[in-house]
Amino acid sequence: MRSIEITKWIKDNKTKDIKWKDFTDQVNEKFGCDLNVNSVRARYNSGSRGEGKMTDKKPKESETTYNEDGSRELLRILSLTDAQKESPETIMSELGYNSDNWDLINLTINVWQQNSTEQGKTNLYQVKAKLKPKANVLTKEDLIEINKRIIEANVKPLKLTPIKRDKEQDPDKLLVLSIADFHFGSYANKIDSGYDYNLEIQRTMFRNLIEEVIDKQGLIKAGELLYVIGNDLINFDGTNQTTTKGTIIENCSNFNETYETVLMEEIKALKTLREYFNKINVIVCEGNHDRTLSQTIYLNLKTLFENDNSFNFSEDRKKTQAFKWGLTSLYFDHGDKNYKRLVQQLSNIFPEIYGSTQYRHCLLHHLHSKEQNLELNGIMTHRLPSLKPTDKYEFTNAFISEAKQELFIFDKNTGLDNTLTINAKTLLKKKRSDLKWQTN
Repeated sequence: MRSIEITKWIKDNKTKDIKWKDFTDQVNEKFGCDLNVNSVRARYNSGSRGEGKMTDKKPKESETTYNEDGSRELLRILSLTDAQKESPETIMSELGYNSDNWDLINLTINVWQQNSTEQGKTNLYQVKAKLKPKANVLTKEDLIEINKRIIEANVKPLKLTPIKRDKEQDPDKLLVLSIADFHFGSYANKIDSGYDYNLEIQRTMFRNLIEEVIDKQGLIKAGELLYVIGNDLINFDGTNQTTTKGTIIENCSNFNETYETVLMEEIKALKTLREYFNKINVIVCEGNHDRTLSQTIYLNLKTLFENDNSFNFSEDRKKTQAFKWGLTSLYFDHGDKNYKRLVQQLSNIFPEIYGSTQYRHCLLHHLHSKEQNLELNGIMTHRLPSLKPTDKYEFTNAFISEAKQELFIFDKNTGLDNTLTINAKTLLKKKRSDLKWQTN
């Protein structure tokens, strides 16, 4: 009843000469609450137009408009009690939106009268609402709480049995695996785009990719692996499941399920890969979808494997990364900003690595498709394709490309030795049981 009382007072006392901010302060002071301007405005507008105007004409029952700024405009038919009708927070819940993650910008309620044999005339409400996702900011405290929920305690290093080094592996060879734009948690279906993509398929493709890399390592026999984490590994970057910037996207699973899946699959992958390389170097390269979560995944893995000398985790967590391998310098960036200008500046960003190497390569991601290599400022650029299949948005906008993963092999003395391609269709068809995955 208190919510009804507040709403009634707002409607009775708001005048044009009072600014919304000042009026909100008055409301909070009178009722001892902590409403924001948007909530007070929504209460004022609720039921202010169309109530009492009965009609037997059935209006639209459902409509959703997605705006470029991330906001959504909804039209729904709801069955509401008088108390629910006066509470914007309750209406948001009935619409399927959490007020912790969304701001209610505007709300209009129109009444519609329905005739039925059993109940006679009953009132339904046509609700028009505009909502916008709250700023997607994860604080340090938020991240700690997330990690506690997933790992059930403070992250502790794993106790792994040391492995015997393979003397047949070539200490001059480096295999580079940068999984580009995998988008765990994203969604696609055959009806909209011709492809299915969900969390179960993503698990299968990810594991099969690791197994395919191990198959190829049996022939390559590289002494070390450079493993790159990030580059839109996860489709979203927070509990409200938008990109880092706040763009609304379609997902197949909730935050906890997706995050836990990614973290656990990465742990299993690294524990398995360590059996096939004498050393694994790990760096993080954040994407535009998962800038925060890619860093969080990386820090968890770094802590878990810190006591195992099979791994070398970089202390550098800048957006752009560099790695030196003999006479070769490797640079990594998601490539979502002006990449040509970035490449021109790499000699200034990493002067020591750039100046001490003869062969220079920059691996870029983001576009989900391979582009022709360009040489800029003495650096060869490579735009990596993605294993992710086409979704509805990409299909509608004709962003269609062959789904595949590239591997790079570098020699300490001669630079780029070879590139290998793994096709997504191969991974979906791949079945094997002889590889012992390290799950404990």
